[in-house]
Amino acid sequence: MAVNRELVERKVSLILQDLEKLRELAQLDLSDYLADFKNEAVAERFLERIIGRMIDVNCQPILRGLKNSSRRERDGDSIL
Repeated sequence: MAVNRELVERKVSLILQDLEKLRELAQLDLSDYLADFKNEAVAERFLERIIGRMIDVNCQPILRGLKNSSRRERDGDSIL
């Protein structure tokens, strides 16, 4: 099965948008960043979203491969 190009492009676009927002936070001086407790929460949330989307993109080929594999291989009983 082919990779869903539309899904990958959408996820990458969203990742790039979040990275741009993180760059804005990175421009703050450390004292300014630390002065507002919300900055850490916002940065953490952007990173969570980015990581989640990266997992979505990377798992797609794996999940498609599992659909094509035998039950024995999926269960980890195959012999190497």
